[in-house]
Amino acid sequence: MNIARGRLEEKLSMENEIQYAAAQSDQWQEIADYMTLLISGGGKKTYDEDYEIEVPKEECAVYLEWTLWRAALAINHLKNAPYEVRGFRLDSDFMPVSTAGGGRGDLYCDYKDFMILTEVTMSTSSRQEAMEGEPVRRHVSDAILQYEKPVLGLFIAVRVDNNTVETFRHGVWYSGTEKQRLTVVPLTLAQYQDFFVKMFRARKAEPDRLADLIDRCVAYRDRMEALAWKGHIAKMVSEGPYGGRFHADEKVSMVAEPSAQYNKETFPHGIYFGTRITDTVRGMTGVITQITDDHMVVHYPEIMSNGNQMSIPYGPEAFRKGWVKVE
Repeated sequence: MNIARGRLEEKLSMENEIQYAAAQSDQWQEIADYMTLLISGGGKKTYDEDYEIEVPKEECAVYLEWTLWRAALAINHLKNAPYEVRGFRLDSDFMPVSTAGGGRGDLYCDYKDFMILTEVTMSTSSRQEAMEGEPVRRHVSDAILQYEKPVLGLFIAVRVDNNTVETFRHGVWYSGTEKQRLTVVPLTLAQYQDFFVKMFRARKAEPDRLADLIDRCVAYRDRMEALAWKGHIAKMVSEGPYGGRFHADEKVSMVAEPSAQYNKETFPHGIYFGTRITDTVRGMTGVITQITDDHMVVHYPEIMSNGNQMSIPYGPEAFRKGWVKVE
């Protein structure tokens, strides 16, 4: 009887959490206010005599995970349940009890065409890179092996140390003998808050806009050092969910950019200059040497009968039809 009662209570708790998640999009302003309190290191905000929110100074770490979990629920469109997104525990009022345990990332947001793994920290010292650089990359790498879709990483801290920026700019991780190039974009909490608020004010709060931001941020990382990349990220955030397109006179687009027409077929998120692509029809594997909104060019090292190597253009529909796939 106790086992049956426990299962019933667990099922009821899950259903209640799903209802709680559905209400978060209407509470985006409160979520943003919690971010403001966290940026300040804790405190209270009073709306009226019956309505007040608080972040205890000694509990900022768990409130940071909880606040960004609520932000993900507000953006919505998740394929996984709200209790699958988080790793931390909640009380019966959906308030945070403890941070996520070790061995996994903080927030796993599974969407239709990609997943976003978010890692958060209150650490701001020069030891931030030593504490976060290895586990964040390992968690993203593990997710890449687990999910059959692009995995995009977000690292969010009140302040991001320059050495952390440099680690994620390189984004290299070895899974055994396999070298992986990871996508992890470091944002300050203030930057994430800015973009989050802009999405809701513009009525553009959807995961594609967040993925577009990540794509735009990583586009030129190989051409920049840490401080320049940090400035580029700040610029992309400032342009919000309705800007950030690269200028048409750029010689090579380093990343598949979002189309201005969002109902137009586009390349999957996470497709970059240098991404390995397999042509399933021809049975060849090459790398992307050029990519724009409408087409990509893949160079294949195989030698043809005339002694030349082959470069083939593809449109976005090639992925949908199964003609090509990401290695």
